[in-house]
Amino acid sequence: MSGGKRRGVTVGGACILTVFTVLCLTTFSALSLASARADYKLAQKAHHAATQYYTAEEQAETVLSEWITALRAGQDITGPLQAAGGSAEQTEEGLLLTYSTQSGSTRLMAEVLLQTDASGQPTGRVLYQHLQPVTGEGTAAGGEKG
Repeated sequence: MSGGKRRGVTVGGACILTVFTVLCLTTFSALSLASARADYKLAQKAHHAATQYYTAEEQAETVLSEWITALRAGQDITGPLQAAGGSAEQTEEGLLLTYSTQSGSTRLMAEVLLQTDASGQPTGRVLYQHLQPVTGEGTAAGGEKG
């Protein structure tokens, strides 16, 4: 061996590259975990809101069906209407029923215009349904028809 210097294998560059790669992978995995948790929580909230909405809508449709059945049978719906917290108003277009139902923190406000067909039987046409969130005191927050 000439020159008297012996060169060894240097591992400094490989160690730095390995440490950098491990840090990058750890950071990306932590960000992925945080993103997955946030997505899961959002999916749970969406599921809860959809469940409450459809429960309230089912209740409203059941009430409407009972009213239409009673009207078709020639019965007075004043009692069931008041029991459900609704109101009725005769307009030029037909009988306008207004009612609301609540499921959890979701309140479904609805107005239904009952018209009669050619045979004199009532039919239902939904003018609008409006969801209103309910505050902690149990009262509906402000909202508009839409």
